[in-house]
Amino acid sequence: MDSIRNENHDLSCIEHDYISIHECNPVHLFDQQFPLQSRMIRDEDLPTRVMYQGNASDLLKGHKTLKASVCIVFMICVVGCLVTMAVLLAQKNHFHSRSYEDVLTVKRESIHQFVFPGESIVLDCAVGSCGANFVFWYKYKNGHVINITSETNSNKYSGSTPSKPDLTIFNANKTDVGNYTCVVVKDKGIVQSSITKLYVSDGSVGEEYVFAFFKSRGMDANALYITSMHHGKCIINSQDIHSSIFVSPNTTRIYRFTKSDDLREGKRRKGVYILCNTKVSITAYSKIHSKRAGFLLLPLQMLGKEYVVPSYMSTSNRYGYSGTFAVVAVHSDTLVNITVRSATKGNVNLDNKRYLNGSEIFLNMTYLDTVQISEYKGDLSGSYISASKPVAVISGHTCVFMRNNYCGRLMEMIIAVKDFSKIFIIPKLERSEGVKLRAYSYFKTEMFCSYLNKSNVSFSLHSTDYLELDYENLTTVRATENIHIQLYRRLSGGSSMTTVPGINQYLSYYMFFVPYGYPKNYLSFIIRSDGIKGIRINKREIETLNDRTFDLIGFQYTTFVCRILPGRHTAEQIQNVPFGLFVFAENPHMSHDVNFGYIAGMSLLSLNGT
Repeated sequence: MDSIRNENHDLSCIEHDYISIHECNPVHLFDQQFPLQSRMIRDEDLPTRVMYQGNASDLLKGHKTLKASVCIVFMICVVGCLVTMAVLLAQKNHFHSRSYEDVLTVKRESIHQFVFPGESIVLDCAVGSCGANFVFWYKYKNGHVINITSETNSNKYSGSTPSKPDLTIFNANKTDVGNYTCVVVKDKGIVQSSITKLYVSDGSVGEEYVFAFFKSRGMDANALYITSMHHGKCIINSQDIHSSIFVSPNTTRIYRFTKSDDLREGKRRKGVYILCNTKVSITAYSKIHSKRAGFLLLPLQMLGKEYVVPSYMSTSNRYGYSGTFAVVAVHSDTLVNITVRSATKGNVNLDNKRYLNGSEIFLNMTYLDTVQISEYKGDLSGSYISASKPVAVISGHTCVFMRNNYCGRLMEMIIAVKDFSKIFIIPKLERSEGVKLRAYSYFKTEMFCSYLNKSNVSFSLHSTDYLELDYENLTTVRATENIHIQLYRRLSGGSSMTTVPGINQYLSYYMFFVPYGYPKNYLSFIIRSDGIKGIRINKREIETLNDRTFDLIGFQYTTFVCRILPGRHTAEQIQNVPFGLFVFAENPHMSHDVNFGYIAGMSLLSLNGT
């Protein structure tokens, strides 16, 4: 968990990674990778050869006779094909030539595949009705072509045979990430399939979720945006909800909640459970009046037993809004211990009981139980949660002022302590005024902050403590122990909070949704500088804006922004170079700005083993 992933991605070999299957010569590729097998196929699978013994004249006559025979046979085949074509044309109004799919078919939904560490996955290679003599699988990664066969490692792979052309990968891990293709050898040639991209440790995509929405004053409008790469169905259950929604790869489905689904102060049963039969990415959206918050839902496998709560202190004493967080039980018989950290030293109430700073709250929670704890005009940052079984934690503020005219709604599903990290790059924003960062610790740690002017500043953090930093010109944050960083963005009329992942938590592929109703939407990227040209949004190259570049641990990194339209999107790096991605939305045309931001996804350390 302490190691940092620094894979050396050789981008000079981009042509080898993504050459079109129609532009490459699969026969030549086969010869290069398997010269012995290639020779065996071409020698043994051809008809028995005629051996000539005698003088040169006899040999020449034999060659002429053979060539004439071949020509006659070829003409007969041509005539036969023409007759067949005529018959087919008579039966139908059109003729389907023997297509690529007749020889080899790869299911369309297999273009992208996700698998979690330790799971098994099957990559499709559906051979046509004519069958195959040989089947081979290749993996392309970092400019290298690797042959995969179950014969060399039966504990890792299965399949890749004429009778079972699909490739099964057992006990998936980060080394299995790459682009896969299967090659089918037939009597009359070799055909190569299109590429299947395999992603491992995509922690932000899952099949099961547990969460809850805050209680707030006024009328709430809460919704889920569910994005999938496959057709499927999601079931949504709570004490008051028993519903389902179908998902598809071409649209993002929206599920809207009623006000009765909100949390209430104290202990209730307001948790929501989502079960899908395909992996999905879900963004939650919460609105009260003109105040909006958006955050990424963390699937079940990303939840933990220990949390340090992030929140924020409102700069206005005029209005009575609260810092708050909620705990949702995933399992029955879950013992939860909450150590309160109160900024006001005594305004924390739970079930009509007041808790002082440093006091402990003990709870026995069952499946989908919830507890919401608030501090009136306060800040609960640094509160510590420990549980006997994994729980979900949502934190934020009902309406926070950050030295602006209007308050903003903060809400974030926070990561567990087990997934804190050590090295962070701060994302580029279109507007940086009033932006703050907070670093939260679990263990006592030393922090080192670097700035664009090459200056460095160090800080010390105590256990379950936090430190606020100015955003301006801050590029990187490093720590001796794992920490967690939240970004707080302020506009003239609103605020938002966003998780900043560590550099070892980036992904190489994201699917996400940008809500409608915001005239100004943009993405913020963080990537190694030599990987920028490989980034694609909806399979298209992008134009970078306002980029800034700096060095970190021996590599050059760039963070930049680009505009994005509302709707469903995908983002990928075609050489599988990991990058950080943030989604921001603003509406500056309203009487007071409305904005929110969230991460498009992240790979959790507990999954990828780094």
